[in-house]
Amino acid sequence: MSKNKTKKTSKILKSATPVIGILNRALVKVPLVGEKMVAGSSKSLGKLTARNKLLGFKTDPSYENALYNWELFLKLIGAEFKKDDLSPTAKVYTFVRCPAGYTEFEHLSACVATMELDQSLVSTSGGQLIIEKRIPIDGLCAVRIVPA
Repeated sequence: MSKNKTKKTSKILKSATPVIGILNRALVKVPLVGEKMVAGSSKSLGKLTARNKLLGFKTDPSYENALYNWELFLKLIGAEFKKDDLSPTAKVYTFVRCPAGYTEFEHLSACVATMELDQSLVSTSGGQLIIEKRIPIDGLCAVRIVPA
């Protein structure tokens, strides 16, 4: 994909992510099915995203591609993060601001359901995402990516 198309796509996704967060916060409140709907659609979207060559994602599952795809996704949605290399096979990503706007404890169920996207993107790409801290609980988000 050309740099202009990538930049335009990123601008659209950066703008859409907070809106999706608002919609997901409302949807998870639907009794019995809300959380499952958000989690299911997020999981499906993560799998589709990881297979999207047009956006520049690498489709062969490997730990390296999981890291590459995760970082590409984060850049496309405008996430600000810090990466720490714990070892050659463990990276920790820390966020102080949620791109979807999940900041309050009452947003926790939306956060959990929406993070299915991140988990399925990483697992489809060949890694495993482990969520260690969540912004609605801990004030920051920390996730670890390890080989699957």
